[in-house]
Amino acid sequence: MIIRRFANVEMVLFVVLFIFSGERISDLLVNSRGMLNSFHDLVGGA
Repeated sequence: MIIRRFANVEMVLFVVLFIFSGERISDLLVNSRGMLNSFHDLVGGA
């Protein structure tokens, strides 16, 4: 029961993340360079 419930949760999370990624893929592609630059600044600043 626990394993089956966990599997269902994993599937739901996967589907939600897949849909979210599909909706945001264009934004991610546009902002990927900006996010990488921000991450680099954070790492460099630290």
